[in-house]
Amino acid sequence: MAVTVEEAQEALAALAVELGGIESRLVAILEGLPPSPQEDAMYEHEMPYDVTTEILAVIECLLDDEIRPARAELVEVAAVTDEQLLDRWREEQI
Repeated sequence: MAVTVEEAQEALAALAVELGGIESRLVAILEGLPPSPQEDAMYEHEMPYDVTTEILAVIECLLDDEIRPARAELVEVAAVTDEQLLDRWREEQI
């Protein structure tokens, strides 16, 4: 099924909103789960991670490295115009 550019951008904007909801849920877990008392030692590799520290570390990495950048890119591409892309291209040619 073919879609128009406008339909694709609408769908991408909706996905960005959904990722925002996932981000909010992950942040709630991150803020609600108390850190391990030995967290600093674990982060310094003086001892192995416990489950709590692993959960918190994975959530932090997902948010910083995947979710937030993906959401920002979706928001940008959902609103970009041909004119903006042309302007960006021209700036890169200088």
